[in-house]
Amino acid sequence: MCRQAFRENINTLQQFGYEISTYVENRKGYYIKTRALSKSEAMYLCHSVQHDPCVTKEQEQSIRDALLNVLSKPMSQDVLRTLSANIRNR
Repeated sequence: MCRQAFRENINTLQQFGYEISTYVENRKGYYIKTRALSKSEAMYLCHSVQHDPCVTKEQEQSIRDALLNVLSKPMSQDVLRTLSANIRNR
């Protein structure tokens, strides 16, 4: 694989929300960093917490923030956008 094609593949993966560790970061090579949750799993958990009558607004915010911290930055932003859109459409 030529360098240009490799770089394009890395860029594509990053656009889809994958965090890629680079040689500059790890001095070993490129690899996909693992994610603890998929987007759909994070959405399900956020919705569950949001609609649980036993969870206060403060607890909801704290739990949501903790969930978003385990996601890649692009994915957490996407989840937040989706949650915000769902709230506006109620």
